[in-house]
Amino acid sequence: MPDHDAFDFRLRVLLCSQCGASISLPREGNVATCEFCGTQATIETTSARPPREPAEATDSLEASWRQQVEHPTEEQKRYVLDWPTDLDWTKKAPQEKAQEGFEEAFTAERVNPHADPHTHAMRLTVMACVLSNRYIFVKDPFSARAVLDTALMHVKDEGFRQVLNARMVRSAVFAGDTGGAEHWLGELDDRSPLLSLHNEYQAAKAFCAFGKGDMEGILAALGETDGALPTMKEVGSVFGVLRLHALDALGRLDEVEKEMRRLKDHYGVMEFYSALKTVAVAGVADSVLQRERRRGRTFMLVMALILASIIGLIVFLIL
Repeated sequence: MPDHDAFDFRLRVLLCSQCGASISLPREGNVATCEFCGTQATIETTSARPPREPAEATDSLEASWRQQVEHPTEEQKRYVLDWPTDLDWTKKAPQEKAQEGFEEAFTAERVNPHADPHTHAMRLTVMACVLSNRYIFVKDPFSARAVLDTALMHVKDEGFRQVLNARMVRSAVFAGDTGGAEHWLGELDDRSPLLSLHNEYQAAKAFCAFGKGDMEGILAALGETDGALPTMKEVGSVFGVLRLHALDALGRLDEVEKEMRRLKDHYGVMEFYSALKTVAVAGVADSVLQRERRRGRTFMLVMALILASIIGLIVFLIL
């Protein structure tokens, strides 16, 4: 199977429980045998749901989302992915260490069966998202798919499943499988009452549009400016970078500059640049990042010349 079909909705790609290698089989389930270590496992049936037409949000739902921007509900907070403190060492770790973090989260429930199920699901979801991103950035879509599918096999909480399916959409887009991304989009709840989960749907929809080169579709999913649609601060910078990509591709450069100032003010310069550099690896807003870098180099050069001039003037006056 070519890489661009890695996220074909009719297949599943799982990690071997013994050696961690990727194994694939139809979604209908079967006995899977790892070709590396020979371990066999019976995989349960998973029925594929056809893509749905998105429904219109009601006025009351829109009002609730807007209220949650400033006053998030306790249930909504459950699905804001906080990095597990005991896995903090994986943040900047190499690929192998990130894999260890995922495996540690995967076995956590067996080590402590009385742990909060939410905590276990959150840990596994966080590390699945992190590890799948790393695999996508090193051009290994099958491993990315295997990590997400394996997490979906074990996470039963519908909120975290929304997050994992949304990341499946992103990974499919970055792997070049736009057809698969559309199918995975159909797995998402497009009208979740929780803003955090609705934002996952919006991001997935925008990434689908990005994969198809539909710039207007990105703006329709996210709004044409920050705050036009209800958005949690935790995802606002990523939304903003996608929006910048669309505006830049449409040649609306004046709006790009205005939006960048707005994003820096609202989310902070460091967070904005972190999001910009992260997704630029996958080709999102890369030209915007390059312009910012050129602007930064020009600024530093001008400052250096000004400083040199001041020092020269001081020396001249002293002499």
